[in-house]
Amino acid sequence: MRALVLAAFFCCVSVVGAPAAGIKRWKLERSTVSYIVKHPFHRSRGESTTVRGRGKCDGERCKFLVAAPIVSFVSKDRNRDIRMLKAMKAGAYPLVSVSANLPDDLSRNYVIADLEVELAGVKSKYPQVRFEIEDSGGAFYHVSGAVSIDIREFGIDAPMFFMLPISASVSIEIDAVWRILPEGVK
Repeated sequence: MRALVLAAFFCCVSVVGAPAAGIKRWKLERSTVSYIVKHPFHRSRGESTTVRGRGKCDGERCKFLVAAPIVSFVSKDRNRDIRMLKAMKAGAYPLVSVSANLPDDLSRNYVIADLEVELAGVKSKYPQVRFEIEDSGGAFYHVSGAVSIDIREFGIDAPMFFMLPISASVSIEIDAVWRILPEGVK
């Protein structure tokens, strides 16, 4: 009887400890996230390649989380970068993060995601954002897309240049390679 109880216990533990069937875990292999700001006199671009991310799909929905340190965004102008850090409140809120909720369907060459962006301690939602997907062979997927955010939604005042503010609408471009992790890897 005791052996039967122990056998039943170990069977239950192995089933509970096993990953659920159909669960896919993703890891961000490499990515470039860029911002483009517009001013009446010029356009500026800053980029970060110090982006980290993970995702999980359960057969119906996928949830992804991506984050980058604000200080990792650089442009070709060090003074602009320093002003950007101040405007983005990087001292108090050192990360920008994006969570995405989307269908678990990679059968098309694009996906529509609902995003939640957290910047300067404020969250804002961006529904129905399109991302292009290219199967790069095996477990790798190249994903690219763009979303336009309004910095006023995050309590950020538009920085001034020659007494004129930049546009409050900032374009964010994402170019990333994701990898499906082998089963059992978290």
